[in-house]
Amino acid sequence: MKDASLDYATTEATWKSYGKFNGEHRISCLDHVYFAGLDCNVEVLKDTTTDHRPVLAKILVPSGKTGTRSIERRNFKQSASRMEDALQKWPWTTIYSIEDVDTVHQFLLDGITGPSTR
Repeated sequence: MKDASLDYATTEATWKSYGKFNGEHRISCLDHVYFAGLDCNVEVLKDTTTDHRPVLAKILVPSGKTGTRSIERRNFKQSASRMEDALQKWPWTTIYSIEDVDTVHQFLLDGITGPSTR
């Protein structure tokens, strides 16, 4: 994502299955937040009426500035090709040989955020 000048906000799971599988609910992250230019805090809201939890992205705008205010408008469609190029560089097909679910999760995160340093 750095190649596309975008940051990815990692969140906890935003979805929990209705039924149990091997005694546990399945969870996954259905919502993803990408941002550029400003700091952003992302929170998964717990109060929901469905199995899908909403995501709240708080954009942190620096305070204390005086004077004129400038607004920078971005056309993210222009960044789409750079984002696609960044995603295409990742070896996605190797996911089929990974057997551990936590390793698959980390592989997917690394694919969209860049390799982890762990």
